[in-house]
Amino acid sequence: MPATPTWQVDGGLRVVPRNDLQLMLGVFKVHKAYFSLDAAGRYGQLGDISSRGVEGSATLSALDGLKVVAGLVLLRPEWSGRLRRQAGPARCRWDRCRGRSMSTSTTRGSLGSLGRRSQWTSLSSRVVTNNDQIELPPLSMLNVSVRYRLRLFNRPCSARLDVANVTDETGLTISSLYAVFPVLRRNYTLTLATDI
Repeated sequence: MPATPTWQVDGGLRVVPRNDLQLMLGVFKVHKAYFSLDAAGRYGQLGDISSRGVEGSATLSALDGLKVVAGLVLLRPEWSGRLRRQAGPARCRWDRCRGRSMSTSTTRGSLGSLGRRSQWTSLSSRVVTNNDQIELPPLSMLNVSVRYRLRLFNRPCSARLDVANVTDETGLTISSLYAVFPVLRRNYTLTLATDI
């Protein structure tokens, strides 16, 4: 595909009311070409996407090693071009949809060589058709991880256990390639790392 122009405008504000608290708020607008498959299965530029939104976060750091980060994203994209003319009135396509995403992450690392982390993510309903008539239902998931640092053969090592989708939620999500697929059920990952 040929090179296409892209532009972005954004701004933000950071406020630190206390040494252990940081608040951030930002607004943005991004405009770029939209590439995908048309009705005949040909890949090409089908139009343009203009996304605008607001994002914010709050970070709290406690003296005992506890850190809590909470974030919120509100997104409202619109697309236009040849695909819009073919499909009729629409504002969204696949994950280029209005909606919100909220995430909270909690980390504690004050227990000597043991660290814990949990992350909760909530997605609002998301439009997945050109005519805005079909939406994916809201989806919330919880991930937790535990990390233990130790020394083996006089080398620093770490062992980390990650448990994704702790509550074994079922639902659909959208990949970076704009394809809808089911979310992974509860799954476990054990990672061992060392410096050589």
